[in-house]
Amino acid sequence: MILEALSPVERAAFVLREVFDEPYSTVAEILGRQEPAVRQLVHRARQRVNEGGARYRADRDTQAEVVRQFLVACQSADLDGLLTILAPDVVLVSDGGGVAPAPARPISGRDKVARLLIGFTAKTPPNTEPSFEVFNGQLGIVARVDGRAINAVAFNIRESTVQTLLLMANPAKLQALDDPSATACNEP
Repeated sequence: MILEALSPVERAAFVLREVFDEPYSTVAEILGRQEPAVRQLVHRARQRVNEGGARYRADRDTQAEVVRQFLVACQSADLDGLLTILAPDVVLVSDGGGVAPAPARPISGRDKVARLLIGFTAKTPPNTEPSFEVFNGQLGIVARVDGRAINAVAFNIRESTVQTLLLMANPAKLQALDDPSATACNEP
């Protein structure tokens, strides 16, 4: 359970280095990162594993404000606004289920994630209606077309920045959100 609290990149770096005893240079090559960055990822992951604690502890008000800022920045294609609320080492993980368009691998880094989000937003159907909803116990955003969920974004937030974005586009998994009365909430 503690490993699940790590970001996907931290978890991969930690497992490759600590479990499989791969050299840092090999881990860096596998993850497409510089070796010093991988050393930092492993260090942070090791600390979190040793502490046994959660990574993200944003209070509800902070979470609501960051999610609102995120939606506004995406809707207005405000690259600078997104860059402000995304952590430098933000990771976007997505699940399209092999059916819906979604990146197959995690996307890392503020600039790459922000540009990807702006691109996604530009391709959103004009009749898409985003709403703030609570799912998996956290506030997120669900985009709907004709009342049907077409994607959902969950956030891991720390220190008023988005650390991880979990993008769900898999239609089979989105069916659980197709009853908006069960999850809808007022705008944060």
